[in-house]
Amino acid sequence: ASGSVGNPLLQGSDYTKNWSAITAIDLDGDNQDEMLFYRADGLYRYYDVRPRSLGGQIRSGDDYTKNWSSITSVQLDDLPEFPPGRDSLEHGGDAWVVVLAASEDSDHPSLAKAQVDARVAGYRTGITDCDWGAAEALNMPKGGHYYTLSVYLNDETDALQAELAFAARGIDGTVALVQTYCLD
Repeated sequence: ASGSVGNPLLQGSDYTKNWSAITAIDLDGDNQDEMLFYRADGLYRYYDVRPRSLGGQIRSGDDYTKNWSSITSVQLDDLPEFPPGRDSLEHGGDAWVVVLAASEDSDHPSLAKAQVDARVAGYRTGITDCDWGAAEALNMPKGGHYYTLSVYLNDETDALQAELAFAARGIDGTVALVQTYCLD
């Protein structure tokens, strides 16, 4: 077979060094790939791709899980959409959630993975031990002190839709009505 590698989109010395992975991924379902640049220290950048050039930066940060060994592009088109997250919570208030993980260890990898899953879905959330009812929804043994990772939704219908959207992507979640604390 014969062939050649085409010309680089851009070249120069002003790029961040030591990327662990550079992966084409269609983030918005428009059948045109964007580029994910990932470094093992958790730094990431998503770029738009234009004909013959790398476009503008779409999203970036430094809070992805560290030391991923590989990143694979997957097709997520035609999957159920995630509903919007809840904008605000109140101390002692009720909230519909999808609980993605629970552990007695706040540094457990399942919580870190759940946080990445939630962020990829567009939700901003964090590990907490302040949602009464979240660990119980996952049938954790009674008497323990648990940290959970949940996404907060506006109502039960949205929670069920989010659970379905996570499940379609191979992510287990459980809908629950919890009471939120530690917000005062």
